Amino acid sequence: MDYQMIVLDLDGTLTNRDKIITPRTKEVLMKAQEQGKIVVLASGRPTYGIMPLAKELELEKYGGYILSFNGGIIINCKTEEVVFERQLPIESNAGIIHLAEHHRVNILTYEKDWIVVTDEEDEYAKKESAINHLPLRQVDMMEYVKFQVPKFLMLDDGDY
Repeated sequence: MDYQMIVLDLDGTLTNRDKIITPRTKEVLMKAQEQGKIVVLASGRPTYGIMPLAKELELEKYGGYILSFNGGIIINCKTEEVVFERQLPIESNAGIIHLAEHHRVNILTYEKDWIVVTDEEDEYAKKESAINHLPLRQVDMMEYVKFQVPKFLMLDDGDY
């Protein structure tokens, strides 16, 4: 089969447990791009959190794409054009935030180049911040988030 596009998840697929691309993986992907294959990095991460990996693989040079927020935003790295974007309707924000409050879990979302969170001391929010290299901004979510967002994350132990 002659594949023209390679779509890769990041964590545990493109990157190893240390969240880095191994030299062998990078070599293979660079060769594929040189042969005209398109590389797409697909993740639930925000666009900003995928950008360093896209730069490392030179996606802007080869015309690759970033598929961020679980497909909510797709960007052409060469032109920096947003080719697809779908965010949550503003009307859904209050219901989602209320659901988090009802279940007593912290919640976060994204705005520009930071993470908006109910509790900046939350261990999962700190992990999200570290992985994506984005600062945390603690707010009253119900009062602050009056705009469309790409996604919300509710934070708690998986067992809960």
